[in-house]
Amino acid sequence: MPKIAQYRSQSVIYFEGDKSEKIFILKAGKVSLNHTDIETGESLRNRVEGGEFFGVSSALGKYPRSEDALALSDTTLVVLTATEFEEFCMNNPKLAINMLRLFSTQLRKIHSSVRSLMHDEHLSDPESGLYRSGEFYLAHQSYGHAVHALDKYCSAYPRGRFIKNAQEYLNQALQALGESPRFDSSSIKAADSNQRETLGAQLKEELETGKVLFQKGEFKSAGKLFKRILEAGVEDLDVENTAQKLYGQCLYETEEYQDAIDIISRYVQKNSTDAKVHELLYCIGDSYFRIGNVERAKLFLQRAQTLVRDDTTFQEKVKEKLSTIGE
Repeated sequence: MPKIAQYRSQSVIYFEGDKSEKIFILKAGKVSLNHTDIETGESLRNRVEGGEFFGVSSALGKYPRSEDALALSDTTLVVLTATEFEEFCMNNPKLAINMLRLFSTQLRKIHSSVRSLMHDEHLSDPESGLYRSGEFYLAHQSYGHAVHALDKYCSAYPRGRFIKNAQEYLNQALQALGESPRFDSSSIKAADSNQRETLGAQLKEELETGKVLFQKGEFKSAGKLFKRILEAGVEDLDVENTAQKLYGQCLYETEEYQDAIDIISRYVQKNSTDAKVHELLYCIGDSYFRIGNVERAKLFLQRAQTLVRDDTTFQEKVKEKLSTIGE
């Protein structure tokens, strides 16, 4: 049965990157959906009107939330599970048609944004632009477009920098469409095994060197090593995660705040159980504050604060920052 939920003003209903099958209907109050434009990096806000649904696509698709949802005033919501929503649509065909129209509009916007993004990357790096577009479409479950872009990449760059990932992603997109994989996974893994082992060992050495530089406070030099590790497409997930986490922190320490937000956010989305996630959320929040986005700064700092109750030093640090923002 659908449930009623109450949220006080400025409460977070959910964060970008959260996973949940809950779908919401705004019964009373005000809700803002906040996200970052993939093309410009600009923070965008969309107001939810009374009676409107939100959180639908991520709940039904079972992928992470693509935006933050914030109560702008004391708010009352009707909360449904994905199954309850599907049953509701079956009994209300007009609603189902309207939802299809909404999703179609959203897909056209995504396609338009990616075309623009591809154009910008194509001017400087056509290989990267083509691969990134396929990667983006796959992440947003636009599998037909992903197949088209990744197939073109594999044909145009058979020895390209991203060929292994492109082949694996192409297989994933084809399988999502109910088609057979095009590349044999065992062949992909077996190809150039000696070369990959050598590269893997080299990247591990660079990671250790980067850690030493990071501990010494040489963030610029350390960041260059971590960036190289990530761009090399390292296959060891622990190495990749460590490099991404430390690279984001290096960007924060060298005051490259927008890039720090991007890298650390991606790490946190994949590693939300990290014991130091509260410190990373603080970095994101402070970075937003430094670039002038006070609203998102507060969101991340408040979330960091709620994750740690027994670290009084960290609590005071967050309180001091929030006090500065509130001035």
